[in-house]
Amino acid sequence: MVTVHVSDTGSGIAPDQLAKITEPFFSTKARGMGLGLAISKAIVEKNGGELTVVSEVGKGTTFSVRLPRARSSG
Repeated sequence: MVTVHVSDTGSGIAPDQLAKITEPFFSTKARGMGLGLAISKAIVEKNGGELTVVSEVGKGTTFSVRLPRARSSG
């Protein structure tokens, strides 16, 4: 597996919202469709991987994407 972590030092995500952020049409933004993370999660899972998120209010958020390594053809 290969893992990529993307972190920020922003305001974080409240625990009650964290469980919902990958649901279609859920958004914490006034001008968001709420599809970005739902689509991202679906793509990652269709490729045998997983998308996880860890967040602490006031400290930031880390998204992790784990995908299987490509198999060599030779």
